[in-house]
Amino acid sequence: MTNLPINAFTGTINNQPTLLINARDLHKVLQVRTRFDIWINRRLEDNLFLENVDFLNVIKSERVKTGVWGSREMEVKDYHLTIDTAKHLCLMEHSEIGYQIRQQFIEDDNKMRALIPQLNAELNEAKRQLLSIPTFLRQNPQELGVLLTNARKALFVAHPECEKIVLYREMGLNNSEIAKLLDLGKTALENRLRKLFDLGLLQRRQTQNTQLALFSQGGNNEQV
Repeated sequence: MTNLPINAFTGTINNQPTLLINARDLHKVLQVRTRFDIWINRRLEDNLFLENVDFLNVIKSERVKTGVWGSREMEVKDYHLTIDTAKHLCLMEHSEIGYQIRQQFIEDDNKMRALIPQLNAELNEAKRQLLSIPTFLRQNPQELGVLLTNARKALFVAHPECEKIVLYREMGLNNSEIAKLLDLGKTALENRLRKLFDLGLLQRRQTQNTQLALFSQGGNNEQV
């Protein structure tokens, strides 16, 4: 969570991914004086919270100090709370810090909900792009590299001047200069550049405008 010394993490309740809060962390941040195990058991029982719905019981091994003689491994019982349960416990403390933490939970929850439409749109776009890939390539992704290599070789065989286009671009020449050196017209150079871009053999010089501006005045405002 933001602005608070307590972090939410993703867990699973009833096979569903859920944001959870460690009850010990919440107990510490709320500055509760009652011992943790007494406090959490009382709160959960008094409010009829349901295990595997509102919280999870978690048993973990922890090294505990045993006085001057050192320490030993002991089983420690933890509780992972849903955000709604954590908000409820904050409210029950009737303290300023409790209200502040609860409000922070609410604000963070609202921010996450506001992102849902954007995330759904990105997911749908990713699905659309995946479906646009031929079934053969989806099932055999290793073949994509082979096809790309063959396509590049075929381009250089069909248009040997493409190798010089790549070289001249790397030298910093603009498109007008390249066209003159290779005796290519605007359309011919444009077509070859598009193929070089599509095959990843060249990168556009500017990405803000994807339109090809091959022959701007003086060659100084090119966008490819």
